[in-house]
Parts: sequence; C-alpha cells; structure tokens
Amino acid sequence: MDEKEQLERQRVVDIAKTYLRTPYHHEGRIRGAGIDCGMLLLNIFEEAGLIPHLALGVDIPHYPPDWALHRDDPRYLSWVERYAGKVDRLPLPGDIVLHQYGRGISHGGLVIEWPLIIHSYRGLGVVYADAEKEFLDKKSESRQRGIYSFWG
Repeated sequence: MDEKEQLERQRVVDIAKTYLRTPYHHEGRIRGAGIDCGMLLLNIFEEAGLIPHLALGVDIPHYPPDWALHRDDPRYLSWVERYAGKVDRLPLPGDIVLHQYGRGISHGGLVIEWPLIIHSYRGLGVVYADAEKEFLDKKSESRQRGIYSFWG
C-alpha cells in the first residue's frame, strides 16, 4: 500500500468515526440526525473526496426498507460496485463488508480494523460491531457476502 492510499484509508476511517451514535433513519443522510447503512457508506466516501455526491432519487432511486426481503434486485450491491470491487484478501481499514438479509445483499459496514466495523443498523444507529461475532452472523451460516474495496 502506498502512502497516498494509506492516507485515504485513514481519512475514510476517521470520517466514519464522526458518525458514531447517529440514529438509524431509513434513507437518511444527516450526521447526528439520522442515516442508514447505505447512505453512511456514501457519505463517508463523498466526504473523503473519493466519490462524487450521489443524490437520493436521482443517482440512488428510492428503496423501501424491506425491498431485499422480497426482491432479487441487487440494488445495494450495484451501488457499492460503482466504486468498489470485490477482493479476496483480509479486509483492510476503509474496506466495506457486505451482508445478506432476505434475498439479497442489503447491509454494509466500513472496516476500521478487522473484524471491527462501523455500520448503521435499525434500532442501534451508527455503532461499532464485530463482523465475525455479533448479530451480523448469529445464524449457523454466515450472512457475510464479501469484502469490497475502493482501492482494489
């Protein structure tokens, strides 16, 4: 990893931490007021200057809170894949871990230092979680569906 990438990754992690304790709000994008897991990731990478601003309803179509439970449409995954690719290695700070709930990938968190992530979850808001031990993987099979990275 070169110095530029290291600095970008650290900036992404530092920005993510500023969202801690923000309440969960479906389609919300306001630090301290309300945000969901997808908008959290977009905001972090936008604030870091790594992706352009994406507008809900324009670049990101409206999505019902339970769409992944009833549809195979890979909306969440397609948003992530605009700027990040799947990697087959241990997650690094600033990478994204995706999880499946329902019929498709519908949840993501930002890696702080594996397995510690920051994510926004209904009823919890923006919190730290252990991606290997906490509720994200409480069933017998893992809900984890891959690690994605802006840096490749």
